[in-house]
Amino acid sequence: MSDASLDPIVAQIKTALAQMLEGTSVESLSDTDLVSLDSIGRLSLIVELENTFETELMGDDMSPDCFDSFSKLAGYVVKRRGA
Repeated sequence: MSDASLDPIVAQIKTALAQMLEGTSVESLSDTDLVSLDSIGRLSLIVELENTFETELMGDDMSPDCFDSFSKLAGYVVKRRGA
């Protein structure tokens, strides 16, 4: 799957994260913001994304690597939606 096909999902993930990080614009978010989330932040983001994408994202295949970049997390969302 190409990164371009993940762009709409990346945009939704960034929007959810920007809402969590009040005062942060979507445009200013980078992979570093995602990587720097603590465990509570990651869990909060996953819950928000489960609501957004109407699918269960927590699974045995979820690993900390999923938070290495927005593209990786978007790929994981696609994979879980197809499961």
